[in-house]
Amino acid sequence: MDILPSGAPLPSDFWQAMSFDELAAVQGVRPLTNIDAIVGTWPGDVDDGFEESVHKLRQANIRAA
Repeated sequence: MDILPSGAPLPSDFWQAMSFDELAAVQGVRPLTNIDAIVGTWPGDVDDGFEESVHKLRQANIRAA
C-alpha cells in the first residue's frame, strides 16, 4: 500500500529532525503552568484495594501450582 501517490515529491525538509522546542511550537504545545493538573490523576488518590487483590490472587495461583 503506497501512502504517497506514485511520483509525489517529498518536502525538502522531510528527513530533517526538529528539536523538541521546534516540535512543540509546531504542535502548539504550551508549558505546564499548574502542576496540580497532572498530579494524582491516575491511578488516583483513593486506594480501592485493587493492587492488593491482584497480589493475593497471584499468590494463591502460585501456591496452587
